[in-house]
Amino acid sequence: MLEREEGYFKNNRRSLLAEYRDRFVVIVGEEVVGHYDDQWTAIKTESRDNKREIGSFLVRQVTETDRPIIFRSRVRG
Repeated sequence: MLEREEGYFKNNRRSLLAEYRDRFVVIVGEEVVGHYDDQWTAIKTESRDNKREIGSFLVRQVTETDRPIIFRSRVRG
């Protein structure tokens, strides 16, 4: 899933760095459709405001190298 978007990101990392360094880009197909300060704003804006279905767009931070994504959840007992 989202192989086309991942490929676009990897193949265009240098040009993306020039324009969007450290920002979170939203990619649909082979196009950047948005850029944000953080991943949560990107996800919320694209899914709620722009009516994109979760799983239909890629959100990646534009950095020199890939950074692991860590999600933390607190379970209350």
